[in-house]
Amino acid sequence: MHQTFPVTGITCAACSVSIESYLGKTAGVEQVAVNSVDHTVTITWNQDVISADGLARAVAPLGYGIITASPEDHPEADPEVVRHDELMKLRDRTRNAIVLAVPVFVLGMFFHHFVIGHWISAFLTTIIIFGPGADFFRNALKQLRYRQTGMDTLVALSTGIAWSYSLIALFTGSHQVWFESAAVIFAFVLLGKYAEDRARSSSASAIKKLMSLQPSEITVIRNGQEVTLNQKEVQPFDRVIVQPAARIPVDGKVIRGESFVDESMITGEPLPVEKKKGDQVKAGTLNQMGNLLILAEKTGDGTLLAQIVRVVKQAQSTKAPAQKLADRISAIFVPLVALMGLLTFAIWIIIGGIEVWQQALQATISVLIIACPCALGLATPTAIMAGIGRAAQAGVLVRDAESLEKLASADVLLVDKTGTLTKGHPEVTHLEMAGEDEEVAAAFLALEQTSGHPLAEAIVVYLKELGYHAYEAIETTTIPGRGVAYNQKGCFWLAGNRLFIESEKIMIPSSFIELSESWSEAGQSLVWFAMDGEVKALAAVADPLRDECPDAIDLLQRLGMRVVMLTGDNEASAVVAGRAAGISDIHASMLPADKSQFVREMKQQGHVVAMAGDGINDAEALALADVSIAMGTGSDIAMDVAGLTLVHANLAVLAPAIRLSKLTHSTIRQNLFWAFFYNLICIPVAAGLLFPFTGFLLSPMIAGAAMSLSSVTVVSNSLRLKIRRIG
Repeated sequence: MHQTFPVTGITCAACSVSIESYLGKTAGVEQVAVNSVDHTVTITWNQDVISADGLARAVAPLGYGIITASPEDHPEADPEVVRHDELMKLRDRTRNAIVLAVPVFVLGMFFHHFVIGHWISAFLTTIIIFGPGADFFRNALKQLRYRQTGMDTLVALSTGIAWSYSLIALFTGSHQVWFESAAVIFAFVLLGKYAEDRARSSSASAIKKLMSLQPSEITVIRNGQEVTLNQKEVQPFDRVIVQPAARIPVDGKVIRGESFVDESMITGEPLPVEKKKGDQVKAGTLNQMGNLLILAEKTGDGTLLAQIVRVVKQAQSTKAPAQKLADRISAIFVPLVALMGLLTFAIWIIIGGIEVWQQALQATISVLIIACPCALGLATPTAIMAGIGRAAQAGVLVRDAESLEKLASADVLLVDKTGTLTKGHPEVTHLEMAGEDEEVAAAFLALEQTSGHPLAEAIVVYLKELGYHAYEAIETTTIPGRGVAYNQKGCFWLAGNRLFIESEKIMIPSSFIELSESWSEAGQSLVWFAMDGEVKALAAVADPLRDECPDAIDLLQRLGMRVVMLTGDNEASAVVAGRAAGISDIHASMLPADKSQFVREMKQQGHVVAMAGDGINDAEALALADVSIAMGTGSDIAMDVAGLTLVHANLAVLAPAIRLSKLTHSTIRQNLFWAFFYNLICIPVAAGLLFPFTGFLLSPMIAGAAMSLSSVTVVSNSLRLKIRRIG
């Protein structure tokens, strides 16, 4: 049996490892993979050995819940609902921790001489410990039970020591209390977890939107009757009916009817493609006009759309090394610090005897407090947060820290044409009219206003911008694959492609033929207009290049980036756009699978690949790239999958984003160096290294101040990113 289940209780990367490790050793389980992005686990197991409920019971002692109920029967078991419920609980914990921590911080910083303030702080911090912060202690105990340590262990150890020592000091009449340290650590850590889970929720919504392209109900012909089925009931060789403005539910072949189909989610081509008998269609594409009867070839999980969903899920489940760095270091650091604390106490007692137990305890507590993981825990997230904020000011939205970090080392940039290098919608580039312009334009406009074709819409917008007005409303006839015609009251007008013009024996002046050849060679689409047997107008329509594109590409290439165009458009159109943008490495007529394969090949060659795209057709390749970049004017799917989104769809901000990525990466390294350098120097001093020579023994109060100073230093260094020049 192979199935994916929602999982509750996952708080960090160590949780995923624990589940995989524990379930992997369970009898009957063959394979386990935890997706830490959408909090699901995919398990392959032998049902004769263990049931799905048995799998859930196996991980329950670790504190994790596998939800085995069917979402169809139990809506609360839907992964989206589970994620939302967990996010809302975390939001409430974060809010409560902040509300309680603020007064503790104020009392500790500005009213530390008042005993009543200490008692209030003790009360509020205790509420945090047993309320919003309780999960840290539960997780730490679980980790220790299975001989693991992580950030939860560090948070629990540091806050537990600070809180316990402060309570002892308070009840013994000392003013050296550190309740604010414990309270503020909880507030910041929970805030970071909440931000991380919101990003994960966004990732999951991208997959949900992809899946929404699949119609839930499908009309098929069985035994000569029309029958409505759900998508799971449709089988290959079923004959599927698709109405105008409906999405195609299967991969298959047209066996009756003609229409135009929007395939932008597959090819990225902005213009609808004509479909007639014998042509292939894909699930999720949009039928624009005309009824189609399709012979189903692939259904359900076998369609190209389902394949894209699977690839996006798999790609999003990968984990960033930088995000796991602090946990990996902590796994060694925490046991080492605990051992040093015990060793400190033992050495004091061995050398000085039991009489110096107070100094021994003071030194031990100072070691544990001064080694508090605040600086270590803040080193990466504060730099990332500052970098993300700076990126937003520059017009770049960052979805995950991994993308911001990896952008610094990217050496290949793959760009889609439509909507990335170009504006993503057709515009009239040339218009030639013969005869009286007012009369020709009025008739041309009246005719095109009745067509829903994107080329016609571009012509309507263009003529209206020039100030022309259409004749009164007319009734026209649409000829699929040809154009639109009006034949009433002694008038015969038509607008469409050259095939339409020639089929009606329309005379084409030589001047128009020369223009058509020139514009066609430039990769532009042509719309012909004829009145009463003679061509009167010719319009060239194209998807124009973004104004900033050539300069942006040139700057990226000068930074050492290899820029490659991948597009589903035809060769002629791709070459024209590529040359205009300054790109020589061009790959045309590429399907989503081709783009994905190209990304894999680049990565296998050792390149760090960045991919910029704007459509659903780019989602699979975006998910596979090391760094995925979406255009702000593109589809929601592309933006949700992508790690970076260019808000104004301006490629010119990519170069500053690369500089910012390098600065952020450098800042993280500086912060981590400071965090460890601080511990390397301060821990021996806290243990009493200077006492035999100077009689100086660090008090827990000074240790706490040093700990706070280390955190302030790390945060201040990170905040410099907000004022650094990047462009």
